[in-house]
Order: sequence, then structure tokens, then C-alpha cells
Amino acid sequence: MKHHHNFSNWINCFIFLAIFFCLSTDSNSQSIDFCGELSPNEAYSTNPDSIVYDRFGNSYDRYITEEIYGSELTTSTMAGYFDLRFDIGNISPDLTEVIIDVFEDLSSLIEQRVNTTGCSQEIEPSPVVIIIQSANLDDGVLAAASPMYIGGSENPSCDEVNVNLVDLKINGGLPGKGLDGKIEINADISPYTWNINTASASSDEADVYSVIIHEALHLFGIASLIGSDGTSSDDYFTVWDQFFIQLPIMKEHRV
Repeated sequence: MKHHHNFSNWINCFIFLAIFFCLSTDSNSQSIDFCGELSPNEAYSTNPDSIVYDRFGNSYDRYITEEIYGSELTTSTMAGYFDLRFDIGNISPDLTEVIIDVFEDLSSLIEQRVNTTGCSQEIEPSPVVIIIQSANLDDGVLAAASPMYIGGSENPSCDEVNVNLVDLKINGGLPGKGLDGKIEINADISPYTWNINTASASSDEADVYSVIIHEALHLFGIASLIGSDGTSSDDYFTVWDQFFIQLPIMKEHRV
């Protein structure tokens, strides 16, 4: 199979969004955090080939079955090339509609790669599977998200770049319908409410579209596995980490 990784090409599409949404912590006129950490989770499986990991170190069962994830999350809602698995009972239809719009827009912005075999036969790309759930996140946090990673370094003494599963699926390099990423939306954002229309959010509202775009940037790989001491997490770096540089003054002050 011919596989050409084009992260650096489509990442340029997000530079403006990254500046606008990732560097800002305001979704309205008052200060509020966009992002937090996903809730703790541990995979049921003990088979390494059936386990994936988020950027916070939580483990998950790679394959979404009713026994493990419940009947709601086994139902697909397609939005472009994204296969969204909603926590239907806890996420309102209004929120769901806006989230679907976000991923349809992203699918229009970033074309999913179609790779070919050595015989020039096209390989049909697989949908990108994202779980979207309600959760009790920290106060002031609107949502959290992470792509999934396959663990198990072949060279544990060597820092490696671990390409996340969302990136692999978009680039046509990973077949199947296993879990690729997860978004959690805070069940209680009081004293704020969600703005679900295209009008500007008022001072007591958080804009759903802006928040989900921010979290989607993390799903696409704009997230780091670099620890506070500058070392990698579990001997891995992300593709995004390769875009960071350490200036001499940062080295001097160990930043």
C-alpha cells in the first residue's frame, strides 16, 4: 500500500484557527477555559492489540461493542467522513446538530486521502470514529478531547513520533472502524449556557461551534505529549511536537 503522510499540508489550513481558538481561553466576553482533561478510563481488554490510549494516559477498548460502551455509542451518525457516536441520552439534540455541522465543515475543508495498492487499485478510506459524551469535568472547563494512539514502542529507549489514529484515518493509512478519538462535553457549565446559533455569544453564553472546533483541533493532532520537564510522554512525541523549537533562552532557563 502506498501511503503519503500529508500532515504538514493540511495543518496549514488550521494555522488561523489554531491562533484564534487554541491560544485564546475566552469563548465569550468573560474568562472561561475551553479545555480540560478527559475523565479517567481504563480498558477492559488485556490484549495490547485491542487497546488504544488518549493523550492523558487513559486506556480504551479499541473496538466499540455494546457490552463495553453501551447501545447508544454503537449507533453511527455520519458527518462527512466522521462516524460520530453520541451519548444520545445526555447530549441535547440542539448540541448534537451543531456538532454534526462542525464535522461536516471539517470534512469539506480537509479532503480524506484515498491511497492505492501497488497495483494502482484504490483503497476505500475508513470513517473516523469519534465518541462524544457528556461528563462531569472540572469547574470552568467546557470540554476536553484527545485522539487515540496505539501504544507499545518497539524501541523503548528511543523517542519516537506516534501518529494518532485520526491522522492515520484521514490519510487513508488505517482500515477498520475502531475508536479514533473522543470528546467530552461538560454536563454543567453554569453559570453559562450554550449558544447554539450563528449569532455572537452573549456574556453569559459559551459558543458550541467555537468550542467543538477547538476540541477538533486536538483530535486532528494539535496536541503535545511533551511533559513539563521537556521530555516525551512514554517515549513518544506527537507529529505536532515536531513543530516546536527550543530557543537558547529557553534552554538557559530550562523551559
